[in-house]
Amino acid sequence: MVTLIKRCKRHGILLGENADRLETDFTETFPAARFDPEAQEWVIPWEKGFYAQSNAVLEQFFATRGEALSHIDEC
Repeated sequence: MVTLIKRCKRHGILLGENADRLETDFTETFPAARFDPEAQEWVIPWEKGFYAQSNAVLEQFFATRGEALSHIDEC
């Protein structure tokens, strides 16, 4: 299961148990994504006003790879 954490200026993404399988496609599809070793999560900065669009793109990416999603809203 992948967890999407919505924050006000960035998304946090926990790739879950299939992280090894997902990581290459994820970083190629989202080149702005960076792993934050302190938070132990992937992060993607987003501009205000594009959160819904960015969330939909992330959801589609993971759904097409058969991943279940959970959401945490911290914004």
